[in-house]
Amino acid sequence: MANEEMDHPLIRRPMVANKAVLRQILEAQDRQTNFVLDPTATPQKTRELMLAQGVRPEDNMFSCEIRRTREGE
Repeated sequence: MANEEMDHPLIRRPMVANKAVLRQILEAQDRQTNFVLDPTATPQKTRELMLAQGVRPEDNMFSCEIRRTREGE
C-alpha cells in the first residue's frame, strides 16, 4: 500500500506497535487484579447475573457511566 493511501482517514493503522509487549502488560494486569477469563460467558448469562443483582436494564447504568467518564463529570 502506498504511503498516500495509508494517510487516508478511512484506513485504520495499528494503534499498538508491539502486540507481544501489550499482551504481556495485559496478562500482568489480569494477574494483579485476579481476573479469570470465563470461556463459558455469554451475553445472556451476563444479563441474568445483572438481573439477579438488581441491575435494571432500563436504567442504562453502563452507557451512562461511559458517557459520564468521557465527559468528565
